Amino acid sequence: AIPADAEVVVSNDFEQFRDDEAAAQTALARLPALQGFVLPFAGMPPSMVRVLAAVEKGRGAGHHKNTSLVVVNSHHNASMTAELAVALAACAAKRLHVGDDQLRGADWTGRGVWLPGAPTPVPVLEQLLLAGRTAVVVGLGAVGKRVAVALAGLGTRVKATSRSASKKATKTTLAGVVPGLAVDVETYPAADLVGLLKDAALVVLCVPLVAETEGLFDDAAFDAMRPDAILVNVARGPVVDEHALHRALESKKIAAYAADVWWNYPRTWADAGSGATPPSLEYDWAAAHPKAALLFSPHRGGAMNVPGVDAALSEALAVALTNAARHGVAEGLPTSPLARVDLAAGY
Repeated sequence: AIPADAEVVVSNDFEQFRDDEAAAQTALARLPALQGFVLPFAGMPPSMVRVLAAVEKGRGAGHHKNTSLVVVNSHHNASMTAELAVALAACAAKRLHVGDDQLRGADWTGRGVWLPGAPTPVPVLEQLLLAGRTAVVVGLGAVGKRVAVALAGLGTRVKATSRSASKKATKTTLAGVVPGLAVDVETYPAADLVGLLKDAALVVLCVPLVAETEGLFDDAAFDAMRPDAILVNVARGPVVDEHALHRALESKKIAAYAADVWWNYPRTWADAGSGATPPSLEYDWAAAHPKAALLFSPHRGGAMNVPGVDAALSEALAVALTNAARHGVAEGLPTSPLARVDLAAGY
């Protein structure tokens, strides 16, 4: 049980918020001194947002004089998530997972090099060249900014959508993401997304899962994409409508889908290792589509239990909590890489 005099709660108990929102709300509402809530990760589930918003709305008499509940999340692993996004993009573009399988079987034919006896034309394992092409980063937050800078370094023309963008295209200079480096990207409002897809060879999803982004990639989005384009998802599984994705891959409206996030997750360690929890309950993706069209990653972008990452989180929490004690929760708790969450927006 949470101590009754708790002023700040740090919790990543997603199951409690998901399985019984009423109980979670009651547990937090009973804390009269509560001023702050910390999620030690970036992605705040919609159920957690609903609970915290309800707690915030119900605050009143008996609570601390600062009745506003300060909710923050942590972006300590933004660089790690961005690294995985770029790795997925490169792997899918170069079909590395297919080439790996081939060469493990001593099959060199994907190399595309003529040798005596080779047929004409010489077979080659297809790959997408990114340099000089357009990449669209959907969501220009902590992860999206890092992805944009990395893709610019590969020679792509980077365009991005952002909820804070003006009503017309603007140039945004990303400075400080990488020390000593400034990168210009074309930034568009979120409503312009479908119009940007027709020129994009690569699209990377970096948005939070909220009502506005659930099912964001639907039939209309896939209809707008190029048949040689790759879609990378490090956001959340439901940002992509899986039925629309299945139809898009089946009809070859896009070349490949590479993802670190899914629609179905294990709840126990036994489920995780038994083969009983596919990433989707709707389709057998591996059987439905060729290997070149799909690249799977088991939600590793947060780099959990990776040496140094947990230590970085612990240090960030220690600094933020110390600042909260010194300067007050409202001022001290949102200390980078912790950032305040807008409960009305959902992130």
